[in-house]
Amino acid sequence: MGHSTMVRKMTIVFGIVMAVAMLATVVLPLFGQGVGHSLTRTTTGDVSNNDGHNPAVIPTFPPPDTNFDNISFDNRYFHPTGLFTIAQPEGWQALSPTIRPDEVQVSLSNSQNLSVLQASVTKPDNPVTTAADLDAFFSEDLLNTSWATYNSWEETGRNILDDRIVIDFSVQTRGQNFIARQVSWVDEAGVIDSVRVITPENAAPLLQFLAETVPPTLETNDFFLASPFEWRSYADDAASHVIRYPNSWTVTDSAPGRPASISGDDVALRVESEADVAISDPDAAAGWVTSLRGGVNVLSVEPVTRGGVDGFSVAYSFTDVDGEPFSGLAVLLNGPDDQLHVADLRFPGGDVNLNEVDGDSEYSDLANVMETFTILPEAAE
Repeated sequence: MGHSTMVRKMTIVFGIVMAVAMLATVVLPLFGQGVGHSLTRTTTGDVSNNDGHNPAVIPTFPPPDTNFDNISFDNRYFHPTGLFTIAQPEGWQALSPTIRPDEVQVSLSNSQNLSVLQASVTKPDNPVTTAADLDAFFSEDLLNTSWATYNSWEETGRNILDDRIVIDFSVQTRGQNFIARQVSWVDEAGVIDSVRVITPENAAPLLQFLAETVPPTLETNDFFLASPFEWRSYADDAASHVIRYPNSWTVTDSAPGRPASISGDDVALRVESEADVAISDPDAAAGWVTSLRGGVNVLSVEPVTRGGVDGFSVAYSFTDVDGEPFSGLAVLLNGPDDQLHVADLRFPGGDVNLNEVDGDSEYSDLANVMETFTILPEAAE
């Protein structure tokens, strides 16, 4: 699902929340951990206490809730990479996200009903285009890895429904039994989207409700998939824009609706919006950039379209107060209501035209960063 289909009223949540003790030790697995873990599918059955004589007390599950009318899906979780968003039900807290070169994910946990929602976007090594490919992708070895923090797991059912695969599980950890359902499909861009729901074994209605309700809310931002998976994103919901950047860079200053500063590797990036400004043509774009400081030399101006709005990409060069040469690229996007969205990147080196660099250039990452700058969808509507 592309960038233009991301839902309105996105609540940007970068919540990295401490896991509730019971969930951390009893419930939460690491969905899709790296290759190298191993797990037997049979439990050790050891529920004794430390001296091995008396059975340990196994906590009982809370009574299952069958009324789900009070579960609100008004908020959305925005993954720190910017690669996907998903509905965050009220009462489910986001735990520390996982970010790897081939997969990003997050777990949302509920300490009251001991349930977990796990969402992931995976870039497969080989193309996965059909339901049969998807079926083969989720092999026993891969699933074994994904349940690595549980004592045992068993696949209890697998069905291909149109372009999706639904896999049911029975899992056990620390003497308690859980049930799980995983729904996976291939995005239009070729990545694999998955939502896994885990609940106590006595909460099958909750499992079914969440497995039907949550997967349709996972939306991949295909616009960002051309940049590395492990890059982070800066999103300002108040200003309604977002940009991705290498994970070695740091946000040094930011506030909702205010200019943000991001720096790294001798690079300075400023992201902001300006009210009552519209850039109508290349000359106006060049003039806006040259008005920022004296001595700016505009190298090129290119029209761009991002997130359904038009703008310009202005490459320029200048010298600082010490006479050192610098280059820059300013992307100017005309948002609605004459709101100008600006990403301005500056870096050492004279006369580097980021509008013309190719993939082999030492500056290609900088060009790729600026290509990710876009406005959030509700701003374009």
